Amino acid sequence: MIGNILSWLYNKRKFLIVIVVFFILFLIAKKVFNNNPNVDKTSEFYTNSIYMSDGRIFNNYLDENAKNIYNTIMNKIKKGKTIIYMKPSDYGCKNYNECFSYFSVVTHAIMIDHPELLSFGGWMAQYKYENDEITFWIRNSFKLPLMNDFGEMIINSKIDKIKKETQNMSDKEKIKYVYNWIGANTTYDRLFTTDSKNQTIYNVFVNHNAVCAGFAKASQVIFQRIGIKSYIVEGNTTGAHMWNIVYVDGKYYYYDSTVAACIPKDHSSYYDGLKQIKFSNYKTSYDWFPQVTGEELYSEDEL
Repeated sequence: MIGNILSWLYNKRKFLIVIVVFFILFLIAKKVFNNNPNVDKTSEFYTNSIYMSDGRIFNNYLDENAKNIYNTIMNKIKKGKTIIYMKPSDYGCKNYNECFSYFSVVTHAIMIDHPELLSFGGWMAQYKYENDEITFWIRNSFKLPLMNDFGEMIINSKIDKIKKETQNMSDKEKIKYVYNWIGANTTYDRLFTTDSKNQTIYNVFVNHNAVCAGFAKASQVIFQRIGIKSYIVEGNTTGAHMWNIVYVDGKYYYYDSTVAACIPKDHSSYYDGLKQIKFSNYKTSYDWFPQVTGEELYSEDEL
């Protein structure tokens, strides 16, 4: 009997030691991998160490009602909450229809301002006439908080590696490198194209598949770390789409890494996501982006 108790205590002690060691290693890893000099943790737009948002859409394109809804949703996302109960009048809406219009604009603004969000992939909302209340659901790709922590470390580690490999490259070389990295390391998720999981950078860096939103966000967070000025663009081609604008030598160019993820590198259309002539049917949904040049960024020899 005493021997069994001693054995149980010994095994419990070993288990606790393992937990303590794991926790210490976890804290060390967070400090090592999440050391991003671009990040200002005191900023109201800070969410994690992957990317530093400047709140460009929030600051320049949203009215006060939209900003109020934006802040409400972001505060819930940061706290890991998934449900918001709203009265239309509390957000300056004349009726629920006007609030629903705001939801569409605001959620697109959040996706563009915050590509670093690892789980946020969309939204749903429902209005109840009987109590004049909107229930707003945040669609997350996962629920476990630790997945955010581990995802943050994994992504930072991979971006740091890309930064080292591109540190001596020109801007054009860096942009092409990121395009090729997306093409080599990810595939287009053709099975679950409406799933919230494939809208995020977590799916790109960890699960290696996504749809256009994931690829555009992943490119954006990489570009910031390696010194390329860029924007995420929301709009339409043959359907709803996301891509990027990159800034090189005083001019803006379209960039679409979804093409790289969809087409084998030895295919003649692989670099269509960098050829400006291929963007003639790309239309932006909002007037939030700089005007692109009609010139080509790369010559045929460079591609």
